[in-house]
This record gives sequence, C-alpha cells and structure tokens, in this order.
Amino acid sequence: AMRKYRQAEQVLKQIEHSKQNSIEAVKLRRFLTQAQNFKALEKIDQNIKKDNLDVANALINKSLYLHPNDPDFMGKKVDLYTHRHQYAMAADVDKKVLSLDANNATAKQSFKDIANINPYFLYGINETGVNTTTEYVTLLNAVWEYTTIYYARDGDMGRAILSMNNASRFKRNA
Repeated sequence: AMRKYRQAEQVLKQIEHSKQNSIEAVKLRRFLTQAQNFKALEKIDQNIKKDNLDVANALINKSLYLHPNDPDFMGKKVDLYTHRHQYAMAADVDKKVLSLDANNATAKQSFKDIANINPYFLYGINETGVNTTTEYVTLLNAVWEYTTIYYARDGDMGRAILSMNNASRFKRNA
C-alpha cells in the first residue's frame, strides 16, 4: 500500500523461505505483482479504449515477455482480441489462463461471454465452410445460384479469409 515494492519483495522472500508452498505466501506474491503492474495495466486499458490497438498490443507483448504467465496481462490480451472481434483467439488465451488457474473468475466470465456470442469460437481459430443460395428473380424470370467455399483463420493482425465463389446467373457461370 505504501508502494515500497523493494522492501515488500524482501519481506515476501523471507515469508516464502520460512513457509514454503504456503497459500498465504502465494496470495501475497500475487498481490505484490498486481500492485507493481497496476500502471502498466492501466496504460494498456487506456490505449484499448482510445482504439490505439497497435500500441496496446505492443505494451501487452512487452509485459508478457517480462511476465509470461501473468493472468492480468493475459487478460488484457483477451480484452484486445475481444475489441478486435477475434473471439477464437481470445478464447484460446482464456484457456491458457484457466490451465494456470482454474478458478480465475475473469477468464471464466470471458469464456462464457464468448460462448454466448458463438460457441464455435471456443473450438479454435480455423473455420471452413460452404454457403450456397438459390434465388428466383421474378423481374428477370431467372434462377440465380451462388456457392462459396471459404477458409478463415484468425491471426495477430486480424482475420484472413480465402474464398472461392461460383455464381450462375444470366445463363452464365462464373
């Protein structure tokens, strides 16, 4: 609370040494880490809210490099992916958080929210499909057909989609 992180770190190391695998020590370590990371987390939030997504992504990646399994920074990655509508990638990060801490309430809620949007996002970042439509155009007295085969993949920069379309109309195929 006094922001004397070095002194808190020294005391915490003494506690961890004297009470190995103590639940209290784990909770104190988590609290200290959150206190130390508060400003970085706040800065990431501000950039996401301002739509400075590339800046937010760089800050998150830097923070995850320094703290690879920190659930707070992983949660910010989820926030970023959700803001970009990259729900499959957000669900993937939530799975990692839950594998580290099965009781993480934020990740559980995020996972439920993504499932409510579309449960298929929980299965991964690849998508394949076929869309087919046949329409009768009364004005032209003709049947138009469309078939599209597609493959989509979410990546760090967004969603990439490869699609092939076959259309039959005006008595021509394309």
